Amino acid sequence: MQITTYVPENLLSTLLSGRWAATRGDPQALRRAVQEMTQAALASGCVPVPCPPPDDSVEKIRVTFYLPLSPESAVNAFATDWGCSRAEIVRRLLAALAASGEYLPPAPSESHPVIRLCRALGQEPRREQAQFYDDIMDALRDGAIGLVEAGTGIGKTRAELLAAAHHARATGAKVCLAVPTLALMRQALTEYEGHLTWDPSLPPIRPIRGRCEFFSDAAVLDVLAYPPQPFADRPALEAWLSQPHSWLADDLAIVAPDFPIDEVRLDPFVSHEDRGYLAYAKQFGDPKTRRTETPVEIVLCTHAMLAQDSRQKMIKTGNDAAFRQIQAEMGQAMGAVRDADDDAKPGARAELKRIKEERAKTMSDLAAKDGFVGLLPAYVALIVDEAHLLESTFSSALGDYVSLRKTIHNLRTLREAGVHGISTTFLRKADALLKTLSEHSSDQTFEALDPGGRGDSLSACVRDLCAHLASLRCVPKRATPKSGKNKDIHQRRWDEHRRALAVMRCAIHPAKGSSGTAGYLVRSPTRSYPSIYLGPRSVETVLSMLWNSVKSGAVVSATLYTESAAGGYSSSYQRSLLGIGLSRAREYPPLHVAWTRTPVTVHTHAAGSGSSWLRRPPDADDPEANQAWLRDVATCLESIYASAAGGVLVLLTSYDIAAGLAEQLTPGLGHALIAARTGYSLHRQQEACYRSMDAGHRPLWLALGGAWTGIDVGGHSDQYRELHSQTTLPAADDNLFTDLVIPALPYGVNQSLTFRWRVHARPAFPWRTLDAAFFYRQGLGRLIRRPGIPENRHIWVLDARLGDPTATTERALFLNPLLAYPMLSPLVPPAPSDR
Repeated sequence: MQITTYVPENLLSTLLSGRWAATRGDPQALRRAVQEMTQAALASGCVPVPCPPPDDSVEKIRVTFYLPLSPESAVNAFATDWGCSRAEIVRRLLAALAASGEYLPPAPSESHPVIRLCRALGQEPRREQAQFYDDIMDALRDGAIGLVEAGTGIGKTRAELLAAAHHARATGAKVCLAVPTLALMRQALTEYEGHLTWDPSLPPIRPIRGRCEFFSDAAVLDVLAYPPQPFADRPALEAWLSQPHSWLADDLAIVAPDFPIDEVRLDPFVSHEDRGYLAYAKQFGDPKTRRTETPVEIVLCTHAMLAQDSRQKMIKTGNDAAFRQIQAEMGQAMGAVRDADDDAKPGARAELKRIKEERAKTMSDLAAKDGFVGLLPAYVALIVDEAHLLESTFSSALGDYVSLRKTIHNLRTLREAGVHGISTTFLRKADALLKTLSEHSSDQTFEALDPGGRGDSLSACVRDLCAHLASLRCVPKRATPKSGKNKDIHQRRWDEHRRALAVMRCAIHPAKGSSGTAGYLVRSPTRSYPSIYLGPRSVETVLSMLWNSVKSGAVVSATLYTESAAGGYSSSYQRSLLGIGLSRAREYPPLHVAWTRTPVTVHTHAAGSGSSWLRRPPDADDPEANQAWLRDVATCLESIYASAAGGVLVLLTSYDIAAGLAEQLTPGLGHALIAARTGYSLHRQQEACYRSMDAGHRPLWLALGGAWTGIDVGGHSDQYRELHSQTTLPAADDNLFTDLVIPALPYGVNQSLTFRWRVHARPAFPWRTLDAAFFYRQGLGRLIRRPGIPENRHIWVLDARLGDPTATTERALFLNPLLAYPMLSPLVPPAPSDR
């Protein structure tokens, strides 16, 4: 429950005494303090006392905070008994607490599980980490789905693992922990090994990775036999393949960074004799014994694996007649809301809400039945780390795409291998149709295909190409070459061709696909030819089923709540995207630590007089204006780099901007410049930063993609330890990156199909702004990842929109996070550099 109240300053200063000055300057700390004091007053049996209104000379401070379920009920009861608002009850409880003396925040007991573990590992406990553990455990115990925002540096991984282990042991069942990447899976496994050393009685942990995280033995041999381009790592790769290994795509990327990894990931048509598939299947154990295996354990997986598990469960749900009926009713109810007039809309919305609640109960009942299992072992509770990425990951994992160029290349390779029935004339026409399609498509990343066939030229091109590829009827179902050599490889190519046709047909003929899917033509910087992308318009139903299939859960992220201009917080945006029903959702006060902000000076237009000397980023359709903006940003970057105490991390939104800035920067920066580009993995870019530092250079990293949300840079990271023989750089000496630059607010970073569909279906809703705000807050957290950092950090937000007083929504969402930093400075135009 969210409460907004006005508390007299003298009351807060009395309660917090010597800590008042520091607390007042930190909005997050103030909200947490008022929440804790309200709970402390209730726990100690305080009875609300009359709180006379202060005179005009006393400042009244507005505070918005959250209360968990039990204190919320107590406040509501007092409000009913006293006949006043909940805000007034909070003020009276604080007055009662003040009458009993200075309030001292409760320190975690030395017997607290997190405190004990930190002491055992020789590390200083963090109070916020213990609170984070308590919030997760509160939700798991009470059968709720907790929304827990915890900022950088709290130590989420340790607390999540400990909460999962203790809940599994308490319930005698499995608990699933889902993380976004394999790198975080490895980090969690390493962390849990330390937990087991401290307490061997903790339940075991079982890592399970998704299909696409493994690579196919046959596909690698296929690429080696018909390489699309020479690559320097071939000898090392061939030597590595002859040795025992895990068949993980990430390991392959380390051995052969230039290898086309995406071309060899396991696909639905891989042979069950393929060694990569055997490694993937081995994780799940024997299906016949899954019900009798050890019940108490932590199941560790990625978001993508969780999506595939949910897909399997959704298929079983869709086979239930009652669920199909309720889904049909919900579709009708949604149509009724859309078509209703103003008078009828409230009733239509109420009916839609009722049907959604009935659907949730139907899903919950199905999940309780025997045999309702997906790919993962059956678990009773779910914790999702970095939950802000879950919806877009489900969108990608549950969709499908076809590389049109690769489809034609497969047929050409089959013909060269001696497969009958594929003529040169046929391939030439396919190439011509693909060229026509490429010419008809624009520079947009996503272009919706017209499913109705109403004369759209782009969709007509796709239909022509699909019809031509489908006309290849003389090739038998089993693609048999003239010789038996590489027969499995040729069969795989033919299976991929048939799958490509199926996806293309569904994309342009909705009657043959699902009504909940959409087809798009996709152009990306990593593909010179367009691809067909077919995926769900929404994953809300799948995510709802996920939460209704578990008894309790928690979603965790550094960014779950949106903050209004008035200072209030709401989880409604992320809660809706994640499919969490309002009746089960439980909000907890955001947890952030002051040391992530105190060493930082923020530079922005909003701190000055509203000057906008750095113009708003131009449209991509204006090359001249775009070049002018790139020159301005490059000049600013050179000035920032010259004054920085260490390296500079620049967060960008496209490869084109990275390439343009790299071209505009002075050639003398070449020794320090690391610029993102196609095929240059984030892992290798990060390694280049460390090597640049070792060579005595301050890195200037032009980064994008996962650098906004998932990268952990600094002298403490796992990759730094790997490169420096397991040693870390002391915090006081860690100047790897001292400055963070955001040239443009991150509009357009999210390229998922579901996000694109939301924008298309409801253009009036500020999807782009809200989505950009979450990426932006994630990006701000990249600069400081541990305590003890020197006070030489700077954040530079160059986008002139923050200096526009008329952009009230943007100023609230993008400026408010900056107000938590103690030092704000106006941007000053640098002198133009000599080029």
